Amino acid sequence: MLSTVLAALALAPQASALLAPRAPVSVRGVSLCSSPPELSYAADKAKDAPEEEITDASFVGQYELEEREDADSAKTLMELTADGKALLGSTDGIPFADSKGRWEYDGKELILELTRTFEDVKSTFSTTRVFIGDVIALNDVPPQLQGA
Repeated sequence: MLSTVLAALALAPQASALLAPRAPVSVRGVSLCSSPPELSYAADKAKDAPEEEITDASFVGQYELEEREDADSAKTLMELTADGKALLGSTDGIPFADSKGRWEYDGKELILELTRTFEDVKSTFSTTRVFIGDVIALNDVPPQLQGA
């Protein structure tokens, strides 16, 4: 067998190495399938699932609000309560002295209004932002915006 390997090396000078054939390796605990397992995607599950009615209760819970303005961005923890209040928690943006907010769902859009009060050495000021967003199913195409 050694002469066969040496002859093969002489015939193939560009090969870096050849291995002598060994006895077959026994395979233990391996299961071969004739077809791959089925894949499931969230969008496919949403198509198959019956339509759930979206109500105010669908939005009650904790969220992370990400706001972007020019080159700055900030994340703020937020909780939407069952009585329509929006409670703000910690933020990695400019810290606020006080905050209040409200939210509602009108059957099509989620409306969120947040007022934050900031204190400076010389003054106190407040900002109010209103967020309005369409509520769509996972498998729907979001509406396209046009204009400036």
